[in-house]
Amino acid sequence: MAKQRRYLHLDTERTDYSVSDEELTNLDSASRNIWKDFFIACLCLGIPTAINGFSGIDFTNFSLTAGIFFNCLVGTIGILAAIILGIAWYKTSSKFRNVISKIKSKPRVDISELDLESLVEDVGKIDD
Repeated sequence: MAKQRRYLHLDTERTDYSVSDEELTNLDSASRNIWKDFFIACLCLGIPTAINGFSGIDFTNFSLTAGIFFNCLVGTIGILAAIILGIAWYKTSSKFRNVISKIKSKPRVDISELDLESLVEDVGKIDD
């Protein structure tokens, strides 16, 4: 029976990075960013209701109705919450970028100088 052959395909244009378990955990925790979703929801709620509330105000004969009051209130709260959540989103996304930059700043190993024949033979011995 012939021995199964294994191949290692290399793309010389691609750069690969090794990542430890701790770095994977940091990437996972930094990528779980729900602030963006709440930011978009608050912005989508705040802007239309604020426009609706402020456009309903008659400045010549001012009378505050319940509809105008609640539209302005919800719109203002939505926009303020969107600003706060946008800041939180920016801070957590910068943490994600920091983890990636730490991974990319690791020292590089030139694999063109490695003896790939012996490396493949060693891998084959481990698998057998």
